[in-house]
Amino acid sequence: MMINTQKNYLYSHRFIDYVAKFFGLLFILTAVVKLCNLDKFEAKLTAFPVLSSISAIVALLVPIFEITIAVLLFIRKTKHLGLHLACWWFILFTYFILLVIHTKSAVPYFYGHSWLSISFGPQLLFNNISIIFISIMLIRNRFTKKYTIMS
Repeated sequence: MMINTQKNYLYSHRFIDYVAKFFGLLFILTAVVKLCNLDKFEAKLTAFPVLSSISAIVALLVPIFEITIAVLLFIRKTKHLGLHLACWWFILFTYFILLVIHTKSAVPYFYGHSWLSISFGPQLLFNNISIIFISIMLIRNRFTKKYTIMS
């Protein structure tokens, strides 16, 4: 029986590592695309009334924050913090999309390349699935004493 518990522990550990690396790569991808097209990203942010006065700062801070989250997700001791920040980042981004849809403003939505450009519907679906998925992992870790993400 002890071997089974240890085996589940290893699978759980690997699964969380793979998920954290997936989200880390996703954050790196989006940050690099935004940094490569910084002028277009800033122009899109300027079109949004709330961000127009601080668009230059936001255009730099968003990719920097995404890279920071990615780095935290790749380091074993900071993976837990990285998952929390990734979850909150998805929540904020979902709120931003809902705000854009609700205000019906000029859509300041930009990834830079056509293969990364998706409409709001699939993006909201992906964000909500990511939020639920990360939340389940964090809750499961909180109530499971056998495994901690930071070990």
